Amino acid sequence: MLEGELIKRQAEEDLEREKGRELARQKRALGMKQDLIEANKMQVRMQDESRQKELEDEERIEEFARKKAARDLMKQEREQARFSDKQNTRQKMIDR
Repeated sequence: MLEGELIKRQAEEDLEREKGRELARQKRALGMKQDLIEANKMQVRMQDESRQKELEDEERIEEFARKKAARDLMKQEREQARFSDKQNTRQKMIDR
């Protein structure tokens, strides 16, 4: 009877150890899954931030281009006005 009880107790202990190992494995798997979910969320946030920064950079570049075009146009208009003034002055000198 003692030997039967010993075998039974060992079987129960083995079963408890196996349950403990399985619970530990499940806990590790759950932790890894949660870590992966968090990492994916972080990656999505970083990609969103990167896209937003790119859009802001593009907007700054476009604004710079618009301002440069406006400055170039003003410069061209000033040069044209100076040229016209000089032409008018020359023509007046010729007409005298």
